[in-house]
Amino acid sequence: MITFMIHTPINSRGYLMGYLKDNLVSLEKEIGEEISLVTPHDYEHTKHCTESWLLPCVKDDTLPDIILTHAGEFADLKDFNLEDHFSTSFAEKYNQDNPVRTELEILKDPKGIFYPLFVVPVSMGYNKKNLDEKYISGSWNDLFNENIKIILPALEKPLTKAFLSFIMENFPEKSSNFFNNISFGNSPVDVVRSIAAGEFDMAVSNISFINMMKNKNIDLNTPKEGVMLLPQVLAWKKNADEKVLKVTELLMKKEIQNYLGEQDFWPSLENSFLGESFKNNELLKSWQGWEKYINSIVNFEKRRGEIW
Repeated sequence: MITFMIHTPINSRGYLMGYLKDNLVSLEKEIGEEISLVTPHDYEHTKHCTESWLLPCVKDDTLPDIILTHAGEFADLKDFNLEDHFSTSFAEKYNQDNPVRTELEILKDPKGIFYPLFVVPVSMGYNKKNLDEKYISGSWNDLFNENIKIILPALEKPLTKAFLSFIMENFPEKSSNFFNNISFGNSPVDVVRSIAAGEFDMAVSNISFINMMKNKNIDLNTPKEGVMLLPQVLAWKKNADEKVLKVTELLMKKEIQNYLGEQDFWPSLENSFLGESFKNNELLKSWQGWEKYINSIVNFEKRRGEIW
């Protein structure tokens, strides 16, 4: 059996799993293998819906054959050599057959472990009734105004850990006060609902969830410094059967990649639909590599015990 773990934002996850399920019967016949689609919330190591599923899988040698997840989750494996557990040959072959689109070429992994399937852009949303326009300057610095009530998704969420590491890295002199003044909700979509209800003034979330609430007094506060990147990557278990590549080929179908673009994500297929948010890609231009990205989350995790 081939096990495929999918842990992406809920709107993309539902569509991706539905598409894969629709194609499972014919694909299983083609490769002669049963395929199991799982998420962290129904996998054996996460019966209590914890977000930390990758580390137990490595420790217990129960890694899924294929993983599509937030790149920041690999920060949990800081004490392990990724090449010991994940294939580089599969990623290299996949990248040859599915070259990353020109606009995202900077995200190619030189070690060949990750394939960046799409990027989730993260920005600020605010309640137009709660906040006077004078508080909205189109900068991440707007978050440091102590008069604004700010909510983030739960501290264990991949988006939150990536975002707080981004703040710590880019605004070190302001991060301590910011960490003390924020509140945490549940999921990225729930925090947008919280500002729609007027309970908070501003939230940090993925742009597609903010856009979904625009008819409820919610608007985007797009940072001129660039939206934050939340890359979603494919990785393959070391020594898995080559049949796994047949499964992941489905994810590069234009139908899927265009859907991701229509959600204002940034898909990897050349010439697939690229959403409006890509205009604010300044932080992509200054990308410093996967090691830097993951290490910034590792460094945040080391400090979080001092903060909360």
